[in-house]
Amino acid sequence: MKMNRQRHANNENPLSPQTLKVIAFDCDGVLFDSKEANIQFYNHVLERFARNPVRPEQHEYIHMHTVHESLLFLLGAGDDLQKALTYCQTLDFQIFHDLLECEPGLTQLLAFAKKSYHVALATNRMVTARDILAHFQLEQYFDLVVSA
Repeated sequence: MKMNRQRHANNENPLSPQTLKVIAFDCDGVLFDSKEANIQFYNHVLERFARNPVRPEQHEYIHMHTVHESLLFLLGAGDDLQKALTYCQTLDFQIFHDLLECEPGLTQLLAFAKKSYHVALATNRMVTARDILAHFQLEQYFDLVVSA
């Protein structure tokens, strides 16, 4: 700790390529443009429960929140919410993978990062994170994947 304080006192940047050990990424909006996939996922669930599709003014909310929070927002509290959450646990999310788009330059960035750092994925996605990485053949770039 004493050395770290001394660096700060000398105005040395404690973050440098030499001190950085891990680069951690999020999934949605960082690795992938997933907005359309999210909209279609929620539309699929809403249709199953005879509800209207997601409205444009709801798009941002469902894109920024967890499945539970988004379904509560869309369905309200009650029986349909619990049934929808249970249904989501049985759903094969692979039907939405083709709606995801890798952000431009993603593979090149991950390959570059992997040469010098440990690379991690931290996401609030449930069980789908590893499936998505496999679908896009990106799993070899990640040393650790943490999901909700």
